[in-house]
Amino acid sequence: MRFATQLTADQMRFLYAVRDEPIALETLVQRHRIRPARLSMWLRRPNFRKALASVLREMRCRRGLELELATGKAARVLSQLASGAKGSHLERQSAFDILDMYFLRVRPRRRTKPRPLPPAQPPRALIHPEVPPGEAQEHLEALEARQPAD
Repeated sequence: MRFATQLTADQMRFLYAVRDEPIALETLVQRHRIRPARLSMWLRRPNFRKALASVLREMRCRRGLELELATGKAARVLSQLASGAKGSHLERQSAFDILDMYFLRVRPRRRTKPRPLPPAQPPRALIHPEVPPGEAQEHLEALEARQPAD
């Protein structure tokens, strides 16, 4: 980390633990005996926030590398299974799961805007096109004059 000179020893220890120990924040805080008020104070300081962002960026890169390597291994396992090598259902399924995670990371599902609705069509005429307009008008008037059957 490049911000080592601007941080206290406790802050550095905490940041190294965040980077190197795969545990939850609550467990990390308890293990290093950091009170919540102290952590809040650290988080208000720009130097600590920059260092924490650097650590998180490094962790993200490491996760990406681990996923890339696991994807290569999964592809090899699947190709060996496809060529007739012996393997278990668990190996095959875990290889598929790793490839799914990789493709979700590489091509995340994007929330697309809904397509705009096409312009409204003019209302369809209820009269057949072969009926002359005069005759159609007579039929409509006759229908309107009829009493509804209750």
